[in-house]
Amino acid sequence: MKSDQSIIKKADEWAVSVWQKALTRWSVRSGQDKSYRWHVAHPAVVDIMSKRRHNRGLRILDLGCGDGIILDDPKFRELIGDDGAYLGVDVSDKLLEIARDRLTDENISFIRGNLSDPDIARRIIEKGIAWDVLLSVYVIQELPDIESFIMNLAKLVQTSAYVIIVTVHPDFAGWLKQTGSLKLEENLTSSNEQETSSWRWAGYYPIVDEPNDTFSLPHFHRTVGDYRSLLGKSGFVVDKILELPDKQRDLPQLVKQGFSPFSQFENNVYWPRIGEEPSALAIISRKETVSGQE
Repeated sequence: MKSDQSIIKKADEWAVSVWQKALTRWSVRSGQDKSYRWHVAHPAVVDIMSKRRHNRGLRILDLGCGDGIILDDPKFRELIGDDGAYLGVDVSDKLLEIARDRLTDENISFIRGNLSDPDIARRIIEKGIAWDVLLSVYVIQELPDIESFIMNLAKLVQTSAYVIIVTVHPDFAGWLKQTGSLKLEENLTSSNEQETSSWRWAGYYPIVDEPNDTFSLPHFHRTVGDYRSLLGKSGFVVDKILELPDKQRDLPQLVKQGFSPFSQFENNVYWPRIGEEPSALAIISRKETVSGQE
């Protein structure tokens, strides 16, 4: 997949405009997003992180932290402990203001920056912290310049660290598009995929916080093979790709038992597929050599 800076700039402006429209709704969204994260994404991420915790708290770099939502989950706070560290990075002043007001522990901090800007990597490196885990949860599908984002990852990661990227499952997004729930942005979508820079198609990804009442976030569609290729070009080795939720546990199992964190939303655009098929990917990767921090 090639990179064309003119279309990247155009796509970035579009993505910012979509987020600006959604920001008010996002910052006061209901519990559905949190329920999904807690019951689908977090169990897998916590399990992976727990294997990295060796007699001390983890040092976690959260890229695209938003309002610090992962720290609402006590399991992440336990992994950090009193002797670990957490740095959240986001481009939104509004969301970071919410995070800073709520999360005031001495070992928790936040900085504002564009994840695809090389300057943010420099500012993080200046912190002088060797991160155990670089985490990005439901962010990369919203970034047009994914190549620059992954290049920043390569500068920040130590050889012993894990990079955990959670994103929308490509098949799930494809299903949303087929059902008409994910609308295409025609100016950023070409019949020739090679002309669309580093995504296959772009569209408005629906977020539901009330029954049948959606707002949208930007979505740049990539396949599993695209993610593998993009990471490989920057020297990453993909150790594992997990489809979430696991069919043997998590949300489908909870639904079968009669409990659904989506019970008040079961008439929305996701149901019933979100209770039956994987809707997220967790990509776990590492670098064999250090780049930018030798």
